[in-house]
Formats: sequence, C-alpha cells, structure tokens
Amino acid sequence: MRAAVSFIFACFACSAVQGADSAPVVPSTEILANFEKAEKRRGVVTRSIAQPVRTTTRSIAGPPLDARGIQIVPKNGETNVEVRIVPDSAQNFQNILFELGSTRFADEATQRQVLEIAKAMKAKPELRFLVEGHTCDLGDEVPNKLLSEQRAETVRTYLLREGVAPEQVFTLGFGESARAVENTSEENRAKNRRVAVYLRDWAK
Repeated sequence: MRAAVSFIFACFACSAVQGADSAPVVPSTEILANFEKAEKRRGVVTRSIAQPVRTTTRSIAGPPLDARGIQIVPKNGETNVEVRIVPDSAQNFQNILFELGSTRFADEATQRQVLEIAKAMKAKPELRFLVEGHTCDLGDEVPNKLLSEQRAETVRTYLLREGVAPEQVFTLGFGESARAVENTSEENRAKNRRVAVYLRDWAK
C-alpha cells in the first residue's frame, strides 16, 4: 500500500494513496537550472534540527561526507545539527512516494524522479546538497521523525548508487516540525508530505 508521502516521511497513520494524480516527474534539466540560479544568490540561512547521536556521529564524523558548513550544537540537552544553505534554494518534490510505514519506494515514478535529481547533481560535482524529508501531522510525531530520517537516507543511497559523489549529499529528517502550510485539510497535508533538496553553502 502506498502512503501519500512526498519525500521523506510517510505517516504511520496515513492511508491515502497518491499515484496517478501525483505530480509529474521534474526533468534533470529543470532541476539543474534551478540549482544554477541558486548558486548566484548571496546570503546564508541555517536549517537546524535535533538528531539522534547515532545519526550525528555517522553523518558528521565518518567520511566520506564533506562536513564544511555543518555544525553540531548542543542545545537543551539534545544534539542539534545545523546546516548552512543558500536562501530560497529549496526544490520540493511531492512525487517521491514510499510504501506505508516503510523506506521502500512506492512506484517506478518515484525512482525516475530520484534518477533525475541524481543527473542534475552529477552535472554539478562541485556543489553540495541537503536532502530533507517532511511529513504531515497524521501519526505519532516521534516515529514519523525517525521514519523521515530513514527515508532521507534511502534517497541518498539511491543517489549514490546512480553515481552521485557521497560527499555531495547530506540528509536531515524533520517529521512534521517544518510544515510548509497548516495541516487544515488533506490538500494541505499533501503539500507537507514532501522531499526538499537545498543547495548547501559551504566554504570552498
């Protein structure tokens, strides 16, 4: 069964299926053009989220990640990961779907979309990216956040398998904490279930 989850997290309680009505696959040429526009922007914005120590240690301390522009900040007894990104560089993909409560891609269209993202990233090997997942408010907050982290890693794994350099991609899972719109309708919840790809700001 497919959950209507855009990039990263499918809510455990979600039962809706997004298939034929999902957004069309965005071609790599369009994704690349958006990245190139973002490259020219000035300024820095920080994306920050508390992460489990196991995730932080693996992602930051272990090679081959390029960790420039990423900081670990203790805050309120938790480990916060802060990632510098280029302002207004987000590209949201609501057509990356997962099976309900799973990290498995739901359909071939999802794989095609991630493949197009991979093509764009490979065309700009000098750039660094943040891939993050978001969910709606259905289901329990803690399990959804964990699932979002795992799904972000699933996308990264697929990108690497398609030839993207490991040091190019960092992942974060936000669960329902960074909603794009209020969860006041199913239409709005669908907008919150998404995968976002940002251009990281890093010291060259």
